[in-house]
Amino acid sequence: GAGGTSYEFVGDVTASPDPALRQLHQDGLKEVTVPGADSDTTDAGIGKTTGVIFNPAPLTSDKFVVTGQPVQVDGQQQLLSGSARFLFATDSGHISGWTEQGPDGQIVRHNGPAKDMFDGTAQGMNFFGIALEPGGGDTLWAADFGAAPQIRQFDKNWRPVPTEGFANPFATGDPIDPADPGRGNKARPGDPAPFNITTIGDRVFVTYATTKAPDGGPATEFDAGEEDSLDAEQEAAAQDRPDRGKVAEFDAAGTVVRVLDDQGRLNAPWGVALAPPEFGALGGKLLVGNFAGAGRILAFDDGTGDFVDYLRDDAGEPLAVEGLWGLLFGNGESLGDAD
Repeated sequence: GAGGTSYEFVGDVTASPDPALRQLHQDGLKEVTVPGADSDTTDAGIGKTTGVIFNPAPLTSDKFVVTGQPVQVDGQQQLLSGSARFLFATDSGHISGWTEQGPDGQIVRHNGPAKDMFDGTAQGMNFFGIALEPGGGDTLWAADFGAAPQIRQFDKNWRPVPTEGFANPFATGDPIDPADPGRGNKARPGDPAPFNITTIGDRVFVTYATTKAPDGGPATEFDAGEEDSLDAEQEAAAQDRPDRGKVAEFDAAGTVVRVLDDQGRLNAPWGVALAPPEFGALGGKLLVGNFAGAGRILAFDDGTGDFVDYLRDDAGEPLAVEGLWGLLFGNGESLGDAD
């Protein structure tokens, strides 16, 4: 995504038997307009696209159905309806879906808008990442970094429902429900809160950025959508120990499995990926990208959760991509090499 638009690509699979897929290119679907987001970087901007996920359910399924999605085909408007192929989230609190099922069941891949399916702006929600429950795909999770930061849960009909599990292990506020300690505590400004949620197989990873109170505002309120992080210069001054984030692994039921031993190296972490075995010295390692600071990618031992090293360039220096967001290996078939 870029601002209020998601750009779609295929190819870049160097060993593909199909010559057309060896080069990165776009087909008939080049861009999708995302509700609740735009490219305006001033205070007048309505929001930005923060998360996009693929929904593997058949287009004819009843999971996350979109109806009446407009698209122009050969100068004529069609209304598409079907299970969403892609789901989008914005930091303005919107969740939308895009389908490619035409009126007669045919595949229609043309530029057009996604359909707005949930708007949490009135509740102060700011979504920074989304993920589908492993396995059935009937549940959608969203990392809300807004006025009441937490993992939100939605059913297959786009309806918000009580979140099962995913208690914040770093929250220091009052119990959410004194009668049910398993629900954990409320977060307070200064605590790490969910910044993204990612699935790898049947595993679920939640990255946490450090929250803060608004400048000059009440110390008990959150500066919604704004993380407390260090820039690259401040990060270097802290000897690369910004200590501005955490990563926890959960099972599919929302029970915490472990917390990665980052040793204070995280700085608003967002992207998480598991490197394939063929990925050189870091093959099989769990990779976590810092959004803030220099934008470094940390590698963790997937067995112990211990920090191992940074992803490094040809000169042996830690790779740095300021503003780094997602991490994703290709599928080796239609988009990107698997390694």
